[in-house]
Amino acid sequence: MTDEKRFDPVAVRDAFSLLSDETRVQILLCLFDRDDPCTFSELRAHAGIEDSGRFNYHLGQLVGTFVRKQSGQGTTGYTLTYAGNRIVGSIASGSFTREVSIESQRLAASCVRCDTRLKLQYESEQLSVACCSCEYSLISAGVPPALIERTGHDDLPTTFERWARSSHGHVTNGFCWRCDGPVSTTLVDLDAIPDAFADLLPVELTCEWCGATYSSVVGGLVLGASPVIVFHYEHGIDIATTPLWELSWPFEPHAAIRSTDPLSIDVWIELDGDRLELVLDETFAIIESEPHL
Repeated sequence: MTDEKRFDPVAVRDAFSLLSDETRVQILLCLFDRDDPCTFSELRAHAGIEDSGRFNYHLGQLVGTFVRKQSGQGTTGYTLTYAGNRIVGSIASGSFTREVSIESQRLAASCVRCDTRLKLQYESEQLSVACCSCEYSLISAGVPPALIERTGHDDLPTTFERWARSSHGHVTNGFCWRCDGPVSTTLVDLDAIPDAFADLLPVELTCEWCGATYSSVVGGLVLGASPVIVFHYEHGIDIATTPLWELSWPFEPHAAIRSTDPLSIDVWIELDGDRLELVLDETFAIIESEPHL
């Protein structure tokens, strides 16, 4: 997809130029702290700007792009637009202004490939769970600095797991992690990847709007499916609260192509000697489910 279809560079430049003035940023931050519409005088007082004319000018520049002006019951109030909330949320997350670093920490779980302890580490703005020995990476995701700064050392693995699960669910439910555009899912060309990963049936989720890609495996597409949840529950596992890296089957061989035209995929999950067999169609939806207990 060409850049012209995704955005107008001039419009983007003009929008971000609005953030070049400290007064405007202060106005946005003040509105971000308010749940209800804020009147002109309330907003000016909250922002601490005494010059009414100067404040009025900068507020007027923001209206329509990042600020919404609305009237009702004899008063006029100001709130953030959707774009305003998104941009200030990014500022608050520290993504634009802060850098963080943490020491890696060992986890209780072990690598499915070499049985060595796993570690939580942060490198190049990516928080990941990987093996201490073979460096096999189980989960990796971009994480805003605020999440790390506001989470204690001992709580970080649990917080990261919730973040990664939420991000994964957002994409597998069909929304781009970067722009919220529609996502399509395709199998990765097995001839183009190492044999060690081919037996997991990797998939690529691609945004049809901005082109962003997200990698997973077939098993990751069914984590939230009812048959999978029930099967785990019957074996004493709450899949909603168990860290993903403690579920070994998504990182071991668990899927195979049944047919290619149309595409049909077998998925199996084994727990305590019992087996759940699933069949997915070309849309990766479950069309058959059969437990063998």
